Amino acid sequence: MWVSGSKRFGASTGAQRARFPAGEFVRGVNLPWITYGGDFGANAWRPQGGVNQPDRRAEVEAAFARLSAAGIRTVRWWLLCDGRAGIRFSPTGRPDGLDDYVFRDIDAALALAGHHRVRVIFVLLDFIMCRRRRDVNGVAIGGRRQLLRRGSHREALFAHVLQPILKRYRSDPAIFAWDIFNEPEWVTLGLGSKNPAAAIRRHDMAEFLGEACDVVHRETVHPVTVGSAGTRWRHFYRALPLDFHEVHWYESLRSNPAPDVPLSELGFVKPVVLGEFPESNQALADTARKAGYAGAFFWPGV
Repeated sequence: MWVSGSKRFGASTGAQRARFPAGEFVRGVNLPWITYGGDFGANAWRPQGGVNQPDRRAEVEAAFARLSAAGIRTVRWWLLCDGRAGIRFSPTGRPDGLDDYVFRDIDAALALAGHHRVRVIFVLLDFIMCRRRRDVNGVAIGGRRQLLRRGSHREALFAHVLQPILKRYRSDPAIFAWDIFNEPEWVTLGLGSKNPAAAIRRHDMAEFLGEACDVVHRETVHPVTVGSAGTRWRHFYRALPLDFHEVHWYESLRSNPAPDVPLSELGFVKPVVLGEFPESNQALADTARKAGYAGAFFWPGV
């Protein structure tokens, strides 16, 4: 367990923990969603849930068939996003549990993935959850920073939302890994954010991510990672018990070292995946491989 003030985390307790495949360069794609925040669980727009509904199943089936035919066997797919679907909240914003549709949707997604021999990296949460709250059709969009801070809301998130998911799918072969949080830098003060109204303290984010890693290790046999916005923030992740690193790269973020910089020069000691890069620059996958990356996942349509 994470020890306050020392940045020490618990080691994996999974005797048969899956590791990142040594010597294999993983070519994948970000799905990343059929509808943002609407694939898993119900909300005002999808009151009967997401992927398990016939129209969504057909879309996922077609997408997996295309990917499989193209030789792509791994996808990165957003699960709970900013909390707009799938989670039941109390009036104070504390997570009380998952709705009745989440497991049906995940079951359907993994069944389709297994049928097409595709493995999934599920992205549990997205930084958009920390943006200022808006209410649309009675659904809260953003305004969930309190879930990441120490206290009863964070404890409830782990106990009533994340742990039930991880326990249910603890050894599912269609799951490649768990990605705890997409690009936390954008809502972490002192990293990618200077806005206290839409961010949390660096210590709080590190503590949340560390505890989440421990939960994944305790409840599953799958590897765990975090979708960092870029290699410039690599030092923030050194104390976390990640099984592999994941970094993103886009030309607009020129302050990040380019994917052709050898990882040996950047100080990484664990496998590193280029988790997002523009589809329009497919050559970056080979560039990353030559630089020592263990995989590359393009972002479609960019």
